[in-house]
Amino acid sequence: SAAIIVMMPKCSNLFAKGKIDDYKSLIKKGLEFSILLATPASVGLMILTKPLILIFCGNKYTAAFFPMKILSFFILISTIENILYSNILIPIKKEKAIFLAQIIGLLTNILINCLLIPVLNVTGAVIGTIISEIITLLIMIYFSNNFFPLKKFCLLICKYCLFTFIMAIPTYLLSIYLKGNISQLFVCTITGCFVYLLCLIVTKNELLIQTKEFLVKKIKKEN
Repeated sequence: SAAIIVMMPKCSNLFAKGKIDDYKSLIKKGLEFSILLATPASVGLMILTKPLILIFCGNKYTAAFFPMKILSFFILISTIENILYSNILIPIKKEKAIFLAQIIGLLTNILINCLLIPVLNVTGAVIGTIISEIITLLIMIYFSNNFFPLKKFCLLICKYCLFTFIMAIPTYLLSIYLKGNISQLFVCTITGCFVYLLCLIVTKNELLIQTKEFLVKKIKKEN
């Protein structure tokens, strides 16, 4: 979210000056950076739902395990939504599209809640939230026209989902093997980060290389 907020004035400035190629390039980088972080975060939360709830909330909230697993995907969905409305729809003056998407999402959420909450309780509310957010996201993508790199987006999702799947295997196995909640949280988080970072290094991820070069230059300047 912080990166998206930082990008917003830069995106607006580039679009206002007619530097469309630079604007699209910045959008692509911001989108990739967001997906790179949000995808493993969503899956990591899903795997570590149990120890997180038990540590911070206690045994009284065990019923929240399954709803929280579903809600974990909200991280990825909301991150992409933020890119769309902050860095695309607002700079291209489509505030009405944002309003329309949010209204349709709200009405969808209310409708699904009315149908599912009496049957599934809190799980129904969570399902309603996720479905309404997906619909809101799709509407925003539609109104983003040529400024949203849809093909690039699909490729990024596939790539980082693959890395996340590789990360999830040892993380999930460790979460089953380890008994203590704190040890599960600590060991699984460290392992997941290590495996995911290893995937980025092995594939020579461009964003990782650029980040490394930026940090090296900054350290050299300070010294």
